[in-house]
Amino acid sequence: MLMLSNQLLAIHQCKEFFLNKGTAVAVATIRAVTNSKPNVYSVIRRHTHVATANNTTTLLSFKNYFPSKLQQTLNVYPLTARYSKRTIQTTTKMSNTSDDIKIHNYYNVALEIVMKCGPLLREGYSVADADYKQKTAAYDLVTVYDKKVEDILIEGLQTAFPESKIIGEESVSENGKLPELTDAPTWIIDPIDGTSNFIHRIPHWCISVGLAINRELVVGIVYNPIANEMYSAWKGHGAYLNGQRIHVRKCTEMNDAVLAFEISLIHAASIRDKNVKRLSKLAAHSSGTRCMGSAALTLCYVASGCFDCYHIEDLMPWDIAAGAVILREAGGLLYHSKGGEFNIMKPDLTAAASPELVKIMVALIEEADALTFTIK
Repeated sequence: MLMLSNQLLAIHQCKEFFLNKGTAVAVATIRAVTNSKPNVYSVIRRHTHVATANNTTTLLSFKNYFPSKLQQTLNVYPLTARYSKRTIQTTTKMSNTSDDIKIHNYYNVALEIVMKCGPLLREGYSVADADYKQKTAAYDLVTVYDKKVEDILIEGLQTAFPESKIIGEESVSENGKLPELTDAPTWIIDPIDGTSNFIHRIPHWCISVGLAINRELVVGIVYNPIANEMYSAWKGHGAYLNGQRIHVRKCTEMNDAVLAFEISLIHAASIRDKNVKRLSKLAAHSSGTRCMGSAALTLCYVASGCFDCYHIEDLMPWDIAAGAVILREAGGLLYHSKGGEFNIMKPDLTAAASPELVKIMVALIEEADALTFTIK
């Protein structure tokens, strides 16, 4: 069984399908969700008067009525709803500490706000190449949708949690200064991680929202609206993809591992030699190498077992924060590139599914850095 937040996330996704992908897809989705999650169906049935999830005729007759009633369901049962002892069993034990309850509330509210940005970004994705500009370099791009989504996220999160602070990509770009991470609850936001993919209609980009409290990452949400993939995690309670628990793959040998590495970083002359050398060493020892163009999604792919390890440097906190929580909660590990403690404010990282892979990667990176050739 799932936690209430994951059940209601499934309801949100039913609504998304109904409004954006048509009745037939919505019917199939609702059937799939309700067959495996009867408590979701009980909520839908009670507040939409749909007699049975298998009655296609009934659902089709509610084509105009169902979305509005489903919205009423979401209003009655917002994602911040409390646990119901009568209907909910969990796969993880939730402690009764005030910190746990508080973090869970942050997590649920953030899920809802992030989900609301989906329609705007789907709209932008269809016309993304019409309106973008460079920031610091030809590979550092921004669209009007980056700013629109960041504004929605900041307004929603600070309205719900006025005590919280924000470290956001676009707001930092505007003032040119990276804020200090303090003990205060701090949202670390990237409205579109993978903007180049977004512009060129490559469906590997996402909204990335992380939360740090007392300088520790405790919540991570990574949402790809095009693929309808919602990765989420909060400290101590596991990692999920669309409400289903995910885990890293059991991989301990580099020659069995799929490596993720951002070859696009070779574009920057100042770090070209370093990245070519490291890619050469790491790729030569792995079973395959992939480049996705989104650090947040790549960490989620390691978390879900698609990839096994990932090395990247020279990014910013918002590229990594949410994915870092999700990977850790899925059983993965994050270290500094050279094997030291990972620091979100300088997120040079080696991430992997096992300590054995981390050890091998750190050794290969050291070997690569000792090479003397230069790329011209």
